[in-house]
Amino acid sequence: QGTLTFATAPNAFGHVQGTIQAVDSFNPPGKTNRTAFQIRILDVNDAPSFTLEGNLVGRRVTECTVAGACARNYPTFMRDLGVGPVNEDAQTPTVTVAMDSPYLAKFDVPPAIDPVTGALTFTLKQYAHPLPTNPIPVMVTVRDNGGTANGGDDVTHQTFTIEILDQPNP
Repeated sequence: QGTLTFATAPNAFGHVQGTIQAVDSFNPPGKTNRTAFQIRILDVNDAPSFTLEGNLVGRRVTECTVAGACARNYPTFMRDLGVGPVNEDAQTPTVTVAMDSPYLAKFDVPPAIDPVTGALTFTLKQYAHPLPTNPIPVMVTVRDNGGTANGGDDVTHQTFTIEILDQPNP
């Protein structure tokens, strides 16, 4: 009796054929037995990946005093969006941006990220003032359509913050 152990290469999947040969050195000496086997390595979806530019605390978002002047655009805020290794290139990522509902009242258009360009856009309400819990935490979720079969992972979360700088109403 014995144990066969093996390790797969990262992102490997498919079938592997092998042969085990056992030699009995006692009864009768030199008797050999060979057995063929096949190992099926299941494909497992990898989580999507991406990089965010960072918090918007260092570049405070000032209050808007003119309607329509509150729109913000950070063109390359999300970069390096990937759905996994080469065998997962056909998967489609979806990007969701979310925050707790009290913060939504500070926006005419809530934060959104374009999955193609990586641009972060949002429009603050005119005269938006900070909440006591300023800066505002924002959760970015990227999900691919590869699923979770065989222990796969199809979602990644990252958080960034937006800080609103208080200014008095005119």
